[in-house]
Amino acid sequence: MPREGMREVADVLGLTTAEVEAVATFYTMLKLQPSGRYVISMCTNPSCSLLGGRRLYERARGILGEASERVTDDGLFTVEEEECLAACDAAPVVTVNYTYYDRVTEEQLDAMIAGIREGRVPEASRGGVPGDLRDVSRLLAGEGSLPGPKLQQVAAKGENRA
Repeated sequence: MPREGMREVADVLGLTTAEVEAVATFYTMLKLQPSGRYVISMCTNPSCSLLGGRRLYERARGILGEASERVTDDGLFTVEEEECLAACDAAPVVTVNYTYYDRVTEEQLDAMIAGIREGRVPEASRGGVPGDLRDVSRLLAGEGSLPGPKLQQVAAKGENRA
């Protein structure tokens, strides 16, 4: 119940529900709808679009279906179009559960989706394999950790980003 939760947060913080909703809808990492276990985000800002980001987004939707913008029927995927992932030098950029894959081609995207379906999440360009969205969300919120030292190193590097 996102509306009820926002109302509760507003009461605790002494804000209006509209102020809480403004923040909740601005940050794409805050989910107001159910999401798949793997959120695939594609940057479609100019740098990424010029190098294929828009095509990647359309291809992912084509492979996974229009329902993937919410959550696929199997509960595995959510596809998001991102305004900017702040990695223009590595365009086109795709993230899986907020882990970055650089200079992604259509063939790599196909392999990424197939691998996730088969339970083999590919290692990201910057190291590590993204965990399930629920685990990654807990880690980003400062609760718990992901298994394996490599993922913990990736998480620690992410903490240093502004």
